[in-house]
Amino acid sequence: MLQSAQFGGDGGEPFDDRIPEGARICEVAIRHGDYIDGIRMSYVTADGTRVDCPHRGGQGGDETIVTIDAGQTLWPTDLQAGDYVDALGFSILLVAPTRERGPDDVVRFIDTMGGNGGKRYLDQDIIYVDFAAFPDGGGEVELCGIFGRSGDLLDAIGFWYRVSDVPRPPFRWPWAETDG
Repeated sequence: MLQSAQFGGDGGEPFDDRIPEGARICEVAIRHGDYIDGIRMSYVTADGTRVDCPHRGGQGGDETIVTIDAGQTLWPTDLQAGDYVDALGFSILLVAPTRERGPDDVVRFIDTMGGNGGKRYLDQDIIYVDFAAFPDGGGEVELCGIFGRSGDLLDAIGFWYRVSDVPRPPFRWPWAETDG
């Protein structure tokens, strides 16, 4: 299991919510207003049991619940943080498509939630995977937990992820097709 950097401040108490091997994230509940007030992750174990991790942070703001189906993974695409986590945005992607990767692998985008403060991080700034460092170029990448700090708000967040041994299909935008 690999770990991203932690984004945000150093207030609150540390937390670490990693899912066990063979489990998959099935839901994330995010409370948000001017900041990300709180977050709760749920997962399904290999035997089908649902487990709700503790709520991290406060109960203010509106709640958005993101459901992730089997064969999909949640991926952080937009994050803003300063002293707190100001905003979060996600995509839901297909896991291990059998053809070349492309824009159709994005099942849906989840609008960025929260405020406009803090430094903005996008995609590769949040989780960078050097696939060349893995045998055979690495495999599919799957989000498998969160860590950080929380108190009355979500003070900081980072992400746990794993690179499977399922080969990654090459990525090709549809307009990049050639005749030969």
